[in-house]
Amino acid sequence: MEAHFVAALVVPYCYESLNIVNFNAFISFVMAKAVFYIGGGCGILWCFCWMLLVSDDPTTHKFIEEEERRYILENRKQPINNIGSKNPPYLKILLTPTVWVLMFTDFCISFGIYMILIEGPNFIANVLDKDILEVCKNYIKH
Repeated sequence: MEAHFVAALVVPYCYESLNIVNFNAFISFVMAKAVFYIGGGCGILWCFCWMLLVSDDPTTHKFIEEEERRYILENRKQPINNIGSKNPPYLKILLTPTVWVLMFTDFCISFGIYMILIEGPNFIANVLDKDILEVCKNYIKH
């Protein structure tokens, strides 16, 4: 019974959040700082790619063909000089019940993910006295 309970707690780590297991194994073999350097390097690489490939307007885009540029500019719904002339109705949007439901749902999802990802390993390690990497390895083998 206990093995099934532990497996039920670990399944999200093994399948939905496989990167956590990979990062835990990676951290156990390499210094913890390397994870932040790799993540930061990927972010900087993404930033350079974004600055190279994306532009605000089709007229300044580097890689768009002339025919495509003309088509986009001719079929715009709103001319470029009208953008930003009206203010959105922020108060009306904020008072809509749908927005409140979405904010509450987002909060609950974020809290649930936090509890699973942050407190889950703590619970498995301290309360159940199990090593999460061993449990994942055993679960993946079967």
